[in-house]
Amino acid sequence: MYSKHKERVVHLTLVTVRKRFRKYGLGKYLLQQIIDPAIVGQYDAVVVHADNAAVDFFQKYGFSDDIVLNSRWSDLAEQFTNCTLMCYLPGFSGHSLLKTIKIPDFEVFELEQEFNKWKSKTTEVYQNQVSIVMRMKHEIIQLKALLKALVDRQQKLIETLLRDNDRVKKERAIIEKEFLDYRLGSTSITHKFSPTLTDRLDDVEDEINTEILINDLQKQVELMDLTVKRKRIESLLETDPINRSKLTTVDDCKYLSFPPAKQRNANEPYDHMKDAAFFYDVTERFKKGMKLDPDFKTRNVEVNTISKATLTDRFQEKYRDKIKGLHDPSMVADLYFCSDKMERAQDILKLGFSSADIVAGSYGKGLYFSKFPSRASQHSKSGKVLLVEVGLGKVETVMKRDGQRQKPGAGFDSILIPGRVIRDTGNGDSTMNEEYVIFDQSQVMPLCLISMTEP
Repeated sequence: MYSKHKERVVHLTLVTVRKRFRKYGLGKYLLQQIIDPAIVGQYDAVVVHADNAAVDFFQKYGFSDDIVLNSRWSDLAEQFTNCTLMCYLPGFSGHSLLKTIKIPDFEVFELEQEFNKWKSKTTEVYQNQVSIVMRMKHEIIQLKALLKALVDRQQKLIETLLRDNDRVKKERAIIEKEFLDYRLGSTSITHKFSPTLTDRLDDVEDEINTEILINDLQKQVELMDLTVKRKRIESLLETDPINRSKLTTVDDCKYLSFPPAKQRNANEPYDHMKDAAFFYDVTERFKKGMKLDPDFKTRNVEVNTISKATLTDRFQEKYRDKIKGLHDPSMVADLYFCSDKMERAQDILKLGFSSADIVAGSYGKGLYFSKFPSRASQHSKSGKVLLVEVGLGKVETVMKRDGQRQKPGAGFDSILIPGRVIRDTGNGDSTMNEEYVIFDQSQVMPLCLISMTEP
């Protein structure tokens, strides 16, 4: 007896009759015993691996070789080769079809023909649907590849323009420096050979010449200005803006930000453009995500504050190393934390998640996340939602509840569940209820804490 998805299945691994004893009804008798509930107990299906030569025999007694139907029992076919997976489904009344299979009735024949015709059309529709989905999938992959190539070309063009711009600036700065050196040297020579203010006062016998005094003072001021300006240009030549620049994308706009130097003057003002772009992007994504939920479509949800995570460089490096070790390092997504315990939100922003944040849910002991902010806000009663970056890796789809689960299946890094609370969204889209479960907190990096209200 094999049980899966709350169904009881009789797995028939071996049934055979010697050739010299065939055509005597022994095979039929064995099948009658196998499908008799009084012998094998109550069941939902009988699954058999039939040799290619025995397919017709099993079909004659009600077994089906439909590929789509038998894919339900694909877990049982791994250890068998050169055979056909077939199943027998009993009637609703519990009576065996083997007792009525020989009824020579034209209506039964027509019923069989109609069933085969319906099965053929259904298979054709399924094939067409799968073909369309596969074509759409390949088209999306191709478009994403083209988009990535276009973005890479644009990035290279921007970097080339920045390098050319920096080169021109440096050339201009060098020319200005040489010109200033020339002017500075000329001014020094003029000042060296010009009479001092004391000599002129002695020559005119203590009569103050106002014009000479003003000229000397102007030359001194000009000399000081040139010296200061030359130092500024020299400091400009020592910087490398290309290596320190960072491209930030917000919706359809791109911002090139230059982070401050490590040894920055304490009086230098803080450049908040980078954080402003981040906050704007988070706010817009949050609002759009809330509008996708029919329950929040007519409700006006406002974002009050966004507290950005202040994680250490060591934590971020450890997180990146963890992502590289996943089965699929490219599967990284921004998700919302689904939890009603937000007391440690500030600690999470500073130190990241810990074992204290793991909850015992109906699908296992782990961290639950959703790509929809409305889903996370329903779990949080404080009006605060954590936005995090999650390394999903290779995702396993799980439908069976198991509160004792502590890790994903072999070869997987996380699981996707239909949701702890199934809620009808009204549009037939069950993906809004789905949640991702992470069992290793080192796969998660907090981004910010969003505080929201409804006016």
